[in-house]
Amino acid sequence: MTATDDMMVPFPGAGQAVESVGPGILQAFLEAVGQPMAALDLDGRILTCNATFRDSVAALYGVTVQTGASFRDLLGSSEESERLTGIVDRALAGESFTVEMELGDPACGRSLFTILLAPLRDENGALKGAAFSAQDITELKREHMLLMESERRFRDLAANVPGVIYEWVERSDGTSGFLWVSPRLEELFRIDRNQLGQLGEFIHPDDRERWRASIEEAKRRSGVWNFEGRLLYPDGAIRWWQGISRPSRVTADEIVFNGVMLDITDRKTAEQDLVLAAKVFEGSREGVMILDDQARVLSVNRAFTAITGFRADEVRGTLASVFDPSRYDDEFLAALWAAAARDAGWEGEVWLRRRDELAFPARLRVGVVRANDERVTQYFLIFEDISERKAQEDRIRHLAQHDFLTGLPNRALLEDRLKQAVPLAQRNGTRLGVMFLDLDRFKIINDSLGHETGDGLLKQVARRLIGCVRAADTVSRQGGDEFVILLQDLDTAEHAASVARKVLEVLAEPFVLDGLTLNVTPSMGIAVYPDDGPDFQTLLKNADAAMYHAKSLGRNNFQFFTPGINARVLERVEIESRLRGALQANELRLWYQPRFDVRTRSITGLEALLRWPDGSGGYIAPGRFIPVAEDSGLIVTLGDWVLDELGRHLRAWRDERVPVVPVSANVSAAQFRQRGLAQRIAAAVDPSVLDNRLVTLDIPEVSLMQDPDAARLALAELHDLGIRLAVDDFGTGFSSLAHLKRLPIDCLKIDRSLVHGVPEDDDAAQIALAIIGLARSLGLRTLAEGVETREQLEFFRYHGCNEAQGFLLAQPMPAEAVPAWLTSFAGAAAGAPRW
Repeated sequence: MTATDDMMVPFPGAGQAVESVGPGILQAFLEAVGQPMAALDLDGRILTCNATFRDSVAALYGVTVQTGASFRDLLGSSEESERLTGIVDRALAGESFTVEMELGDPACGRSLFTILLAPLRDENGALKGAAFSAQDITELKREHMLLMESERRFRDLAANVPGVIYEWVERSDGTSGFLWVSPRLEELFRIDRNQLGQLGEFIHPDDRERWRASIEEAKRRSGVWNFEGRLLYPDGAIRWWQGISRPSRVTADEIVFNGVMLDITDRKTAEQDLVLAAKVFEGSREGVMILDDQARVLSVNRAFTAITGFRADEVRGTLASVFDPSRYDDEFLAALWAAAARDAGWEGEVWLRRRDELAFPARLRVGVVRANDERVTQYFLIFEDISERKAQEDRIRHLAQHDFLTGLPNRALLEDRLKQAVPLAQRNGTRLGVMFLDLDRFKIINDSLGHETGDGLLKQVARRLIGCVRAADTVSRQGGDEFVILLQDLDTAEHAASVARKVLEVLAEPFVLDGLTLNVTPSMGIAVYPDDGPDFQTLLKNADAAMYHAKSLGRNNFQFFTPGINARVLERVEIESRLRGALQANELRLWYQPRFDVRTRSITGLEALLRWPDGSGGYIAPGRFIPVAEDSGLIVTLGDWVLDELGRHLRAWRDERVPVVPVSANVSAAQFRQRGLAQRIAAAVDPSVLDNRLVTLDIPEVSLMQDPDAARLALAELHDLGIRLAVDDFGTGFSSLAHLKRLPIDCLKIDRSLVHGVPEDDDAAQIALAIIGLARSLGLRTLAEGVETREQLEFFRYHGCNEAQGFLLAQPMPAEAVPAWLTSFAGAAAGAPRW
């Protein structure tokens, strides 16, 4: 070590006088000192020295010290010698120093010394020389360096060890605390060193008693102390820690624990995760298998056993034998493991095998576990039994493709089958038939007898239709009472006609439901591929058009599609669209045709008739738009409009003081079936008119016979409101005399089809006479509709018919012409005859 001037400090006692002592005593003193010492005169020569000084100089420089020798000469010539002799010169000048210097010739050996130099003075304070003293600190310095290095290594260890090194003392007086803690305390545990005294307050309250008990137990048995607990921080955060140490008794009153504190929060979390994973593993409803890198089973969970029936010991250590061997071989399984390893997993549907060797579908996920070198160490397989889901999917698929009521294929499945049948027909040069079938007047049955009866009827119709076709053909339900039949592999269109005739035959047989006997007829339209269209939509549209043509021809028949039919269907669509617009724009009009007493020729009332202007001065015939309104459902809206207009006209005529006569209006079957008809009329017509029974409703005969009990209740409600009731189109249906007697009706209207036949048509005449006789026996009036000749009028007058109506008697007139026409008849005694 090299000394510097900054390291020089004054030697204690410098400047003090040296006492006169005998030379023998002084020399004995010097020899007794175990470190080099010497006295120098003012010239720097050695006055005296001890043996240690001589031995040291000899060892360091290889020279022998003689009394009177120059101190400079002993050291030789070197930079170090120059520095030391310079310090000696300053001491000889009266200064004192303590310095550290490394002395010695490199050839002999070097040592580190602490050197003390101080001036020597006599009793008068005169400067006489200098005192030299040295201490070899080489070994001390080496030990100090080793200690420093050891401390450095310890601090590095304390700074890098994954924990906090500490020294804890337990005293007999009950006090305790840290003697030393490594700096990582704050980093790992967020506890400031100034809070060491309150460390116990950080320990979770639930762990404190156990913590103190563990310390006492370690002290008692002088064994290793190992404790795990929680630290609770003021912000509510919790961390897990572990303390490990061995107690050592330092004194009778103190036991010191030297050890380490570890943050084990991550380990505890991992342990909790493992516990949770184990619970999930065992509690999962999915089967789980863990395999080694050779695909041998290591472990399975309870769900695996529950699903497959295999116990863990039956599959452990074997290949994954739960795969259905009839479907998968070793090559497939090898490819499965390879794909999972390559793609970090695999997922798909497979067939697995139960212990009873029954196979079942499963959804399987394969995962891999890799080592640090990316080598696969385990596979894990998770699967669920999807048998029920597959069955549910099949049920959903069936429901999506089949009618829920009849179980027949629906429109979507029918379209799919036709798309598949078209290419086959093209290859074979054959035809396909699409038959559109609608049940005639099914809505009447459904509304009058209830939906349950209607559904039962549809089911029976479906079963009969299936019996009419081959296995390769398809019977489907489109909705409501509409069915479509796909006929495949037709050589000619006549084959489709033969099927249609068979359908007519089987549906002609009565249907029996809950004791009721029902009759239903079909209207059918047939379109043939490729003649009538290239695709499903076109064929279905054309078959539908042909079906409507069959209805227009009287129902209960079938018709093949022709271009002319399509034109008529387009006309129906156009009429429906225009009729909706006419209703919204209030373009319709009510006209009125008078009714007369055939005996007195007096006016008995007016019948409201619906007229639709065509925009060119004419009118669209009711026979063109009324059937369209009935088929499209607009007939109810039309009926409501008629009631509103009728009420408006009656109020206007009353305000104009027009002679009051009864007014009648037709009610469609659909409107009659609507609930609240009486309330609807009461809202439209003035109460005074109803009280005077000036409103008559003409109810179609068919509406009364569909559900006589319901009809009787509805008619009674209307009758109680003050409305007269007439049976319209009488003679075209199959009315029962017993039912007629129970109905509160006032009049039977003889249908114009019968009126036109008399008196020439004997059958028509006989039916007309029977109706007049029936009405007379029931106390009802009769009215002949559509009287156009004097012969017809005389026939009905002669045989006792009460009223007549027709072009012969009076033409229909617009509402605005009615007041003047009625006024012209007011006050006439018998009414001037005009016919």
